[in-house]
Amino acid sequence: MNTTDLKLTIMRQVDTLEDDSLKEVLTYIQQKLTSQQLNGFDALSEDQQKAIQQAQQSIKEGKGIPHQKIVDKYKTIYGIS
Repeated sequence: MNTTDLKLTIMRQVDTLEDDSLKEVLTYIQQKLTSQQLNGFDALSEDQQKAIQQAQQSIKEGKGIPHQKIVDKYKTIYGIS
């Protein structure tokens, strides 16, 4: 069974659940997704984690460059409208 088939099977089964069971499934999925996100960060080296944390802190301090400003700069450079 490929990924698409698995997702379709899950959706069909979830569609038959009662409200209480749906809430349990949603909680389970949210916990799994949160766990995966945390594990992804934890899998990074200490230097990579520090670099990400420093970048996040810089953004909080207003030191980042807004995305739209970068887009506008390169649109001007390459003559894109």
